[in-house]
Amino acid sequence: MFFGNDLIGKAQVDLDDRFFSMEWQSVENKPIEYRELYHKDFDKGQGTVKMWVDINEVGSKSSKDGPVFCEGEPQNIYEARLVIWKTKDIPHMDLEGCSDVFVRTYFDDPNQEKLTDTHWRNSDGKASFNWRIVHKLKSL
Repeated sequence: MFFGNDLIGKAQVDLDDRFFSMEWQSVENKPIEYRELYHKDFDKGQGTVKMWVDINEVGSKSSKDGPVFCEGEPQNIYEARLVIWKTKDIPHMDLEGCSDVFVRTYFDDPNQEKLTDTHWRNSDGKASFNWRIVHKLKSL
């Protein structure tokens, strides 16, 4: 979620040179290529695109087949299982020298938070939980 739906990066592919190259046109199964993605705000590449290029002239047999939809991997559901055992050195946050200690967890979306129970009026900065939390996560 660092970039949201903004531009991650760009890669340039020269189609003219390929189309007019007899060597490239003679290859029936075009090779897989890896192109680095670059963004103007970063010095390093922002990832790699795995791709192939196939150019068909209008009216050729191949162009009548229609586009090929390249579907990505299906999303997988994973579980992140957390065990909260203990806390230590929790600062005292109220005027009486105590704190109400709890642990809040979430991945990506703060609206999907999960909480432990609360140790009210904790004065030594330590709390024992033995608390288990399971978060469901989807692959990208």
